[in-house]
Amino acid sequence: MVTYKQEKKEEARSRIWKKAIEGLTIKRQQSAILSEIKIREMRRYLHQKSEYTAGIFDKDESMINGFSDFLNQVNSEKKASELKVIYFCGPEPENDLNVMLDYGIKIENVWALEQDRTMYGEAVNKAREKYPTLKVYRQKFKDFCENFPKHRFDIIFLDFTQSLFSVDNASTIHYVFDYGMLSDIGVLITNNAVPSLEDKTKKEDDYLQILSSFLAKQEKPESAILGRCGKYEILSSECLDNNECLKPYLKENFDGAYSAFCTTYPIFYANNVAPSYRIFKNNSISNQIFENNNQINDVENDELGNYFVQNLTHSWKEKGAMYDSKEAGTIRNRTESLRIWYDLLKTSEKLNNDNLTGNFKSSIEKTYKFIEEFDYYFCDLTFIKVLIQFVLNQLGYPMHVNYLEHDRFSYKAKDTVMNVDIFTFDSCRAIYDWFPLFELFENNIQINEKQIIFRCCIDLISGKQGTWSPIGNYITPCNALAINEDGIEMEYFEGFDTREVL
Repeated sequence: MVTYKQEKKEEARSRIWKKAIEGLTIKRQQSAILSEIKIREMRRYLHQKSEYTAGIFDKDESMINGFSDFLNQVNSEKKASELKVIYFCGPEPENDLNVMLDYGIKIENVWALEQDRTMYGEAVNKAREKYPTLKVYRQKFKDFCENFPKHRFDIIFLDFTQSLFSVDNASTIHYVFDYGMLSDIGVLITNNAVPSLEDKTKKEDDYLQILSSFLAKQEKPESAILGRCGKYEILSSECLDNNECLKPYLKENFDGAYSAFCTTYPIFYANNVAPSYRIFKNNSISNQIFENNNQINDVENDELGNYFVQNLTHSWKEKGAMYDSKEAGTIRNRTESLRIWYDLLKTSEKLNNDNLTGNFKSSIEKTYKFIEEFDYYFCDLTFIKVLIQFVLNQLGYPMHVNYLEHDRFSYKAKDTVMNVDIFTFDSCRAIYDWFPLFELFENNIQINEKQIIFRCCIDLISGKQGTWSPIGNYITPCNALAINEDGIEMEYFEGFDTREVL
């Protein structure tokens, strides 16, 4: 029988569940990107202490109190006993379950999956012995999502046996976000195998193509991809911002590049691909923004998403409901949806996109005028692409990663090195749902207090999280307050440390 009770596996398991459960219970406010404490502190500073904004804006305590109440509906405290969990159990469901239950998880709130017939049989037998009330399903993750569409989980643990280059692994991550399986504040854990030397040698060209296409256009990728010890790189400074130039470096530092891929690919999908696909795969939502049946064919491919999908290998394009495959009931695939997404966000100051509906264009331009009026009081300008992405996020429901709470490490199980990433995601729906859709946006943004709250939230989502991140929550980071502003301390992400080895 296959067993997963190795010492390092047990150490990894303990760390995973401790981080995930504590992050959603006793450290929940820390896990939230938008927190009442942070927003009130920023607002107070803008109103009272900043030499640029003090006394400029009208104060309305009822407005911030109302928003705080709305925000705290999502951010409200949870007990471990209230958390819902789904995990890949393998033949030994008790391994992870023992730890979960020790931390206060209720077995009634746990779903276990195993698709292999033999391992499923072993899992059921083990559950029968010790945990006869455990729900064990013999299903693929996608099938579970389709069969139980109303389930949302606080913790999802994808404990894979293959590398992230596997279409099965990648598509499973896709389904987490395509089907909206995570709670508004939720933890996704991925455990991906590092390809063996034999595997790397056999499929080197394919692997390097995926890595180089993805990493070349990242804003600030990890230094580990070049074998360096710093936190991030600016590849354009060395003319490495194209895949062919980057490949020799990634070949030499393969494990570092793969580690970066394991961390950033789920972030990219959750924040860009899933919301773009949700909006543009058919016209039920997209025709509010985008002229009916228009397709974007000729786009600049300097942006991460477009460059990546245009240079992908065949298997990643066609198989497993990936980028170029068209699913039933859709008129656009993921590649086409991403093209539209990036085309809409390439505008900095003026809307000159002929593919936009007149109503959308007019509403955005009117709203932007009210933002521009006070823009120079803040640290960064609010480019019109920030406003467009805000509206897209209202409709597309992205999951924003909390970089500050990310944990990752590697360990060796038997002969295989595994990369663990513990992602903390926040949908930040409080700010997206607090504002109406674009037709009425201008009526709200002209209210000073609402604009202050808007700028503070965008700062926390994109500025303090995204200025030095490989993939920002927004295409363009937008800080309301400078990082080192005198009189206020703001926590911000400074780049990833090297992945820890257990």
